[in-house]
Amino acid sequence: MLFAVYADEWTQRAQRGERFEATLLSLRELLLQWRREQVRTFGRTLEHIHKNSHVDTILAAKGILQFVFDKLMDSVSAIEEFCGIDLQNSPEQEHRSSLLLAMCVEWMRYASLLDFESRLCVLKLCVRILRYSNNCSSLIDRLRALCEYYTVCFVQRIRERSNTLTAGVKKELEVRLW
Repeated sequence: MLFAVYADEWTQRAQRGERFEATLLSLRELLLQWRREQVRTFGRTLEHIHKNSHVDTILAAKGILQFVFDKLMDSVSAIEEFCGIDLQNSPEQEHRSSLLLAMCVEWMRYASLLDFESRLCVLKLCVRILRYSNNCSSLIDRLRALCEYYTVCFVQRIRERSNTLTAGVKKELEVRLW
């Protein structure tokens, strides 16, 4: 008799466990799908952050670009003729060139992992704009050298560091996924 009572109790527990197992299986599947979507979303979020950072950097470069355009407008020979001075070799011209170079160095100095390449793109854009000027060859050479310096010394390291940081998070998400 005692054996029959225990047998009935074990049977009930086994049936209850089967019901819970089916419920837990669907819950596990739902959690697994959620984690997979979290990993995919993380990748898409990183892409959007990089795109938005690039756009924000270009918009924030207004001061530098404005300075470059002003420099370009100042270098027009008609202005030189109208004023009767030679802006090519004037101390003011050299001072403005040095000021622009200092602005560009500061601009790059405060770059982050996200916007470093965008800021470098702005400097290269400045060089391209200044090529249309007649009297900025020394400034163009210095800006090109600055761009080359940042490209050679930092771009690869920044890409590696960014990939290392994001790979760690992606790996952590994928480990928790399985």
